Amino acid sequence: MRFLFFLFLSIFCLHGQEAHLPLIPSAQSQELEKGHFQIGYQTAILASRELQPHAEILASALAECTSLRHRVLSRSRLPLKAFNIQIDPKAEKKGYHLSVTPDQVHLKAHDEPHLAYGLQTLIRLLPPKGKPHNWIIPCVKIHEFDQTITQRALLINIGSHLFPVETMKLVIDRLAALKMNTIIIGFNSANGWRLESKVYPGLTEIGSLRPASKEGEKNYSGYYTQEMVKELLKHAQQRKVRLIPCFDFHEGVEPILRSIPELKSLDSQTGETFLNQFFVEISKLFPEKVIYFVGKEEMALPALENAIEKVKITPLDLSAWYTFDFSVWQHPPGLVQGKKATPGLLTVSDVYHTQIPKDVPGVLATLDTAQVPDPKALTYTLFPRLAAMAEITWAKNLKYEDFKSRWKRGLFYYKLRQIETSPIYDAPVKEGLHGTIITSTIEHHEDHWPELAFDGRSETWFESGKNILPESYIQFQFPVPITGEITIKTGGILHDDHELEDAVLESSSDGKSWQELAEFFEGELVSPSVPAQTRYLRIRITAAQDHPFAIHEINLSEAMLVPNFKETRNIAMDKVNTIPISFVCDFSEYPELRGKIGFFRNLYFKHYRTICDQLYLSLLPKTPITAEIKLGARNEEMTLDARALATMTEEEANSFFLGLLVKHIARYHKDTPHWFSSGIVSMLQYKLLDKPLAPTHQPLAGDFNSGAFLHWFQEKYSARLLGYLSKAARDGQYRESIWPAITEKSLKALISSYQSIE
Repeated sequence: MRFLFFLFLSIFCLHGQEAHLPLIPSAQSQELEKGHFQIGYQTAILASRELQPHAEILASALAECTSLRHRVLSRSRLPLKAFNIQIDPKAEKKGYHLSVTPDQVHLKAHDEPHLAYGLQTLIRLLPPKGKPHNWIIPCVKIHEFDQTITQRALLINIGSHLFPVETMKLVIDRLAALKMNTIIIGFNSANGWRLESKVYPGLTEIGSLRPASKEGEKNYSGYYTQEMVKELLKHAQQRKVRLIPCFDFHEGVEPILRSIPELKSLDSQTGETFLNQFFVEISKLFPEKVIYFVGKEEMALPALENAIEKVKITPLDLSAWYTFDFSVWQHPPGLVQGKKATPGLLTVSDVYHTQIPKDVPGVLATLDTAQVPDPKALTYTLFPRLAAMAEITWAKNLKYEDFKSRWKRGLFYYKLRQIETSPIYDAPVKEGLHGTIITSTIEHHEDHWPELAFDGRSETWFESGKNILPESYIQFQFPVPITGEITIKTGGILHDDHELEDAVLESSSDGKSWQELAEFFEGELVSPSVPAQTRYLRIRITAAQDHPFAIHEINLSEAMLVPNFKETRNIAMDKVNTIPISFVCDFSEYPELRGKIGFFRNLYFKHYRTICDQLYLSLLPKTPITAEIKLGARNEEMTLDARALATMTEEEANSFFLGLLVKHIARYHKDTPHWFSSGIVSMLQYKLLDKPLAPTHQPLAGDFNSGAFLHWFQEKYSARLLGYLSKAARDGQYRESIWPAITEKSLKALISSYQSIE
């Protein structure tokens, strides 16, 4: 908790910078000043009797900070450091003023709804729970008022899944904190009825039941009693959040008809009787007498119109409101394991950057709970998108990066209440992998930009529009030359016919002169290795195509050799086993070594299996599968002296690298004789570089001398026996006595035989 305090304190340590107030929505007008208000054991709350509910909300928030019960007073005769809450008829309408000085905290507004907004701002300024000397609030002046959009609402349909009353209270608390003023609860859908009716008890006894979707699951059921609804209404009213019921008498009529056998249709005499009696009951439960009807235009039921007219219920008209569908997932489905997602993607960034028309009467977030089975999934789906929506309908001078910073800083408010939230996921920026620049004359469909054809992620894709013209193209400008083969597959994203039919792939070193590499055939293309110094690829359309095409990812057989480089390939070690091996090298400080690092990369992937086979170390647990090259002074394994490397010829550098690689893979025990370990390295260096090893008179002198001897031994006695010796050296079990055990000749006798052949 001390960490939370110091985090909180750091937020306010700089004056005059809006980003340091973790308020969401961001305050419209604020002025940070020097000093702070110290909360003490005697700090009280001064409020008139009419404002006692607001004072109690503040007292509860203070108790979270201090663990004390702070007094709520209607007046005080003695000078007192206190929170002063008041309604001021002379204050500006539709706004509030908050002033924090070292001696007092004053909050005033023209009316209670705006006083409630100011109260939520004040609560956000309270520190997290800590020691008494940490109970401080920064001195600040804040003035806010309603913008053009005065109605800010959330619609949750609980017909599919019901949530505990305490969860809904938490959601209402968050709405109030975000200065949203309405929650609409949909009590029925095709999946069930969720509101108790004393007149028609069958609505919940039967209508709330939903058969299990899988064998072994229980039937789903549950509903809010009228007492639960009254509890929610009271909780919302105290926070000046309207709670409006919502009913669906179109698609949601099935549970109703199932619950009341005599009811065959709502558009009948029995239907009219049901609606009349039901809405009399509803009008008593919801005193505001405002109801939202889903699908009202589709229903067009005279009986419904008559029933609500009789009890003077006002239908809420949301047709002109701007609506966000939060049923659409925050993340691409593949990023959240175990959670199903409505097709589509609505990110925090999408919400925050939405341009809402100024003349709309309200903004609404809707959430159907079909794919939201529990409280954690509910809040995860809502936040922080709801916070983004709240900010753009309230604040001005919007800055997305600032919003993300304030959200992260204020996350402890959610964590302390164990409210699950989603991390902020931003859709890929319009840039390809490693900064590849992608341009196109082909129109893209929705958010499937050309950049998604090469962003390194298989779950995103480029999708074109229709009516593609000849000579239109999509072009890739790579940050470094590319090598290897190119594979492109189109189609298979939304429809089987999303294939590219008439097109060619072209390459260029300068983006001006182009060379054709291959044609598309049945939506696919595999090119031969691209020419040296290729920095550009272009897919050029050769004939008109009336249907769209899609590309998941342009695949390079050899990854781009960017400065901070890592590449992984699957290598077949035998007919059964395939393993992933990786080559890693950061040469950002030595860009002039790119060419040699590229050769090293190729040597590693080309010779890894051969080296393992020669050493008889394939698939053993200690055999490394990653080669990480480090550049600098040589002081550890696989580290290359960059200066020395720069002066080497290509042949010298390759030989040197292969020597390091053999040592890296072999990892011989420290007790292994130097002549043997260095001889193995030399033998493989020469063999892999296809160079002959000249016989010498000093087979135990190490390096190429020993290498020549071991090469002779391998040719005369078999690679298997030399591999056996190599494995023994890896395991620390090399002994000179092994030679006669496997050849019936001592090492000395073998050397004599080798020298006699010279």
